[in-house]
Amino acid sequence: MVSVYILTIKETNEKYYFTSLVAIFEAFDYDVLKIKYVSLRKHSFKRQPFDNKRIKIEKVTAFGKGDIAEKKNMNYFMLKNGVIE
Repeated sequence: MVSVYILTIKETNEKYYFTSLVAIFEAFDYDVLKIKYVSLRKHSFKRQPFDNKRIKIEKVTAFGKGDIAEKKNMNYFMLKNGVIE
């Protein structure tokens, strides 16, 4: 499993995908994000995405093939219409 941060630039609706918050700040500066790394690091993504006037950042979990096999054995996923959720 890997955490993925989805950055949406609201003005253009462009989406960018990162595996760390630090990477977001390497790619974009304060003028685009309108938040500093120190402040964003304190945000609880488990509760809700980060959202301001310029951007939205969501945190999701991506599963690889090995993760799926392991979790199937543990009944981790719920099946709905034959699709793992």
